[in-house]
Amino acid sequence: MHSGRISELIQSRKPVESYHGIVATGHPLSAQAGGWVLEKGGNAFDAAAAAIFASWVVEPASCGLGGIGQGNVFIEAAGEVKTLQARAVPRHATEDMFALEPGLDPWGRWRKVRDDANMIGPRAPMIPGLLAGICDIVSGLGSMELAELLQPAIAYSRDGIPVDGYHVLHVASNFTRLRQYDETARIFLPNGAPPRASSFHQTGSRLVQADLARSLEDIAKGGPDVFYKGELAERIAQYIAANGGILDYHDLATYRPSFELAERRSTYRDTEQIRTDGYFVPLILNILEHFDLRSYEPRAPEYLHLVIEATRYAFASLLEYLADPQIKPSPIEGLWSKDFSAEIATRIDRKRAAEDVQPVDPWPFETRITGQERPAEDPIEPSRSNHDPGTTQVIAADEAGNVATFNLTHSGAFGSMVTVPGTGILLNGAMTSMDPEPGKAHSIHPNRRQMNFCAPVLVLSRGAPFFAFSGSGGRSIISCQTYVLSHMIDHQMTGQEAIEAPRTHCETRQVFVDSRVGRSAIRDLRAIGHNLEVVEETFYAPYFARPVVIEKVDGDPPHYRSGISQCHRAAAVGL
Repeated sequence: MHSGRISELIQSRKPVESYHGIVATGHPLSAQAGGWVLEKGGNAFDAAAAAIFASWVVEPASCGLGGIGQGNVFIEAAGEVKTLQARAVPRHATEDMFALEPGLDPWGRWRKVRDDANMIGPRAPMIPGLLAGICDIVSGLGSMELAELLQPAIAYSRDGIPVDGYHVLHVASNFTRLRQYDETARIFLPNGAPPRASSFHQTGSRLVQADLARSLEDIAKGGPDVFYKGELAERIAQYIAANGGILDYHDLATYRPSFELAERRSTYRDTEQIRTDGYFVPLILNILEHFDLRSYEPRAPEYLHLVIEATRYAFASLLEYLADPQIKPSPIEGLWSKDFSAEIATRIDRKRAAEDVQPVDPWPFETRITGQERPAEDPIEPSRSNHDPGTTQVIAADEAGNVATFNLTHSGAFGSMVTVPGTGILLNGAMTSMDPEPGKAHSIHPNRRQMNFCAPVLVLSRGAPFFAFSGSGGRSIISCQTYVLSHMIDHQMTGQEAIEAPRTHCETRQVFVDSRVGRSAIRDLRAIGHNLEVVEETFYAPYFARPVVIEKVDGDPPHYRSGISQCHRAAAVGL
């Protein structure tokens, strides 16, 4: 094979700067919806809500009214952070609810389920909690009425939006599954085929979702109870029951999102980080804190080597020992502790990649008194893929200093593929986030927490927001967040510079590396034993995550600056 030089794709975006507020999202139309709210005098919580509602319409492969999500908000007046968790397992879910087959699922996480029934179909949805969560935030912290915040989403769904190449690719990639569900196919496969994107020589299709517009109008008039206790809840429950699913009216009517003061915080250098959940990035950063990363250039093989090795050890240890402590003994504080990360750091050879990374035992560092004995060995098979197109993100910041960052998802492209007839509500496929095999640490249970990769994060400096991050891309969010935070904190990059810098992604074995790190760095990494697959990030190559950032810039007065993925569909709007 030819080993000479090859042409390189170089892309960049110009950041948006504003003294009054910014909204950054996964789609220009949702960013415009949030910007419209800021222009009307709404705050960051209003703007984020309007952008999320609009995202449900303009990014239907990634999120929707029938989806789930999580987020963090910084409330300037109170000087406090609250976290939102908006998902729950239906009450009739059981560990043995899915038939298993040999092999692993497409993500390589769990045992394969017959017909992928935990990913698509009427048994795949969890309780769609994001609407309730966002409505709680708006009613408690917003300054505008829910009905007004829903107007852009209603208009986009009623009048239609131009179909772009991203949507066409999502539809075409999932064509076989979409056409199995008549109502979903009717919306997304006009005339039984993928829609067309506009180009110089052809007029493209428009995505019209009239039923969804009526559902959103009903919610605008009657509030979230229409969805959870009213006619929409009844129609969802009846349709799911008639098709063999378990999500029922009681699940919807009794659902309450978790919106509480942030309790678990981590630190890196002189910053504080707040997440809704998640252990991967805090552990990786805890390990890296034991090395002087500032002494290396961001593309230096020495720097990349340390990040790769810290990530491999973090994955191996967390996949082995992390579990819901209410179900199985798990050294939660040990995994979070600085002493544990120091132990891992001593095992990293600066000059050589570990041939076989073994989990490091966190139990000696556990400080909680749980009354539970250390469990027997029960290793979890590490994952093997990082592609997850069913997720997007929204960040908003306002002139008063409020900041909100959210991750919204279907848990896979087009979620369960199930649309409730007459409503336009496409339901999530989030049951795939739990282990379908009985007797495991993450087996299906109505009250069990799910392993979380934690896209939304607020980074504070001296108690005030420094920047907010969110992203999409499944487990590649973990490496993306690690690099962006390190670049901004260790190397004083802007958010845009940090996002555009080339990254790696690995879990325990193979390492994906962006070709832009350069031939010499790739050669040196291979020379010290890294198993590299060199890839080029393009607008639909799913090797690395799609991040967005809003950062606070010191000045007189201070202002905001955006950072968004340079080669994926994303947008920022400043007031």
